[in-house]
Parts: sequence; structure tokens; C-alpha cells
Amino acid sequence: MSTGGHVIIYEFDYLIGWEDVLYDFLNPKTDYNELFELLMYRPTSFAYIAHPDKKGL
Repeated sequence: MSTGGHVIIYEFDYLIGWEDVLYDFLNPKTDYNELFELLMYRPTSFAYIAHPDKKGL
């Protein structure tokens, strides 16, 4: 996903960002393992990867 796509997150009541400015949770921009681990703490939250770049598949 380094050249396309994004993650859509539902039912997570906090703002997640990768820059250290006005976010509830800081997550590195390309660390999806950490992002999905963070979402596991909210049992009603879920996410999916929208239109990832197919070049890397």
C-alpha cells in the first residue's frame, strides 16, 4: 500500500494519526500490524484496506 490505497476504520472513537499533532493515538504511517493491534482493544471496531496498489501483489 505504499503507493495507493488507505485503511477505512469503523467504530473506533478516537483519532489515529502518524504525525505527532492533535491525535489520540500515534501510529507509524506504514505500520499496519500496530494499527490492527490497536483496533483489537475496541471489540466493536473493524477496518479494511481500500483499493490497495496491486503492483506489489
